[in-house]
Amino acid sequence: MLLRTPNRTPETLQSYRRVMRTLENHLARRLAVGDLRHLDDRNLQLAITWHDLRPFISASTDRQYKAALMQHLREHPSEEDIDRVVMELLDPEQGISEIEHDDRLAEQRKRNLMERRGSQQRARYVSPEDWHTLITALCASSSQVGKLAAVWLASTRATGLRPCEWATARRQGVTLIVQNAKATNGRSHGPTREIFVGGLDPMQLRIIDSLLDVMAMLPEGAFVDLYNRVRDLVADVGRASLTKRSTYPTLYSARHLFAAEAKRELTRIEVAALMGHRSIASAAQNYLEGRYAQGGGALKVRASDRDMDTVRRANGSDPDLKH
Repeated sequence: MLLRTPNRTPETLQSYRRVMRTLENHLARRLAVGDLRHLDDRNLQLAITWHDLRPFISASTDRQYKAALMQHLREHPSEEDIDRVVMELLDPEQGISEIEHDDRLAEQRKRNLMERRGSQQRARYVSPEDWHTLITALCASSSQVGKLAAVWLASTRATGLRPCEWATARRQGVTLIVQNAKATNGRSHGPTREIFVGGLDPMQLRIIDSLLDVMAMLPEGAFVDLYNRVRDLVADVGRASLTKRSTYPTLYSARHLFAAEAKRELTRIEVAALMGHRSIASAAQNYLEGRYAQGGGALKVRASDRDMDTVRRANGSDPDLKH
């Protein structure tokens, strides 16, 4: 069955492939215990695996799985009869029974996500003591990417980049040039942003440069696998080295810590420009509050005037543009 092929950026297609690898892992665990082996078609196995996962994942994750699976069907179609069954699972007609099913799914999801295990939850705040413990444990890890994970966290905390944005970031003198990860869906203030890092101390700049050097030497297409290894290691080392708790640090925790420090000191315009947001409400609504900022020193990076002007124009005469 032919599916309409929408335009997708290479970054979006890469993210779909990453999501499909996760779904494949879920399927592999089911096949290992004999489940779904009676079905010969791989796409049908994947669709049923996604369908059964839906009550246990958030609505946004559910949408990511569905979009990735739809793209997978475009690239790897099955026989037409099988694809028709798969599409009925993915995109059923919205009759009364399906609406009732969606309501039940929302209730199941709410209940399951409230009860999910702590290892599945992500910490936004990381105390200074836990940060030190995590960085030390990563550096002592026997993993080949242990020290790189520590460098990735430290660089992200110093600059506020999304962890994935290091793939294409580069430094020209005291300016870090970043391709905004959310530019294609209108959630960023532009395709790129400039962060002035001249206020960072020499050690911080050396750490950032070491991460940029790794990214520059990566073969084409290797970033996603490296990112996944580092992300998983941070999660594993966090669970192993920190006391038992409901949430554990992730790569993204470093961006939250940066956001708290930025929100403590800067205007909402400056924060949005630094973090690559189009809306000045994004950091206020989705990131750690300024009261969680650590240390008493001033923020050592600043946004460019160009990026701040772009954010001003996007937000008009909002009364909360000032401190």
